[in-house]
Amino acid sequence: MQAFALVVPGKSHLTVAASLFLLVLFVSSSLISGASRPRADIEYADFIKLTAADRLATFAELTPANKSALKRTHAERWLDRHQQELSAGQVAVVQEGIRFLSPATYRNAADPKLRRQEDQLKRKLECSLGRERVTEAFTFLGSRPERDWTQRVDEWLSWFKDCLVQ
Repeated sequence: MQAFALVVPGKSHLTVAASLFLLVLFVSSSLISGASRPRADIEYADFIKLTAADRLATFAELTPANKSALKRTHAERWLDRHQQELSAGQVAVVQEGIRFLSPATYRNAADPKLRRQEDQLKRKLECSLGRERVTEAFTFLGSRPERDWTQRVDEWLSWFKDCLVQ
């Protein structure tokens, strides 16, 4: 299997890969246009039982209202499970992320103003919670596979630069 490498000057390949991963998975994965006729609504309990590949394919075909309901339910359940370990500020940022996931977000996905809001919120979430927790809370893929110490150091340095230095 061939892989391609994206080279960005001044960024490690892991930082670029992590950024692309999150960009695709946060809202962008939801914005892939499906068939011309939206799929019938699916309940969260049934949706989450699907394989990751089937969830992505199914999600792309759903109505904006159903996409919003699924994403919000997922994030709300994550927050319920983790609220005791989060600060009040972190809880507030997650709640802001949940409010952002409205049907209008999915209906107006190409709106540049909405994209800027999404980017700002994503950065705020990542700086508050860390990329791994944001991935768990706001995507249907769960935790990423265990990384070795060099990958963890690279992620930490990237977080430090993006969230504390700028």
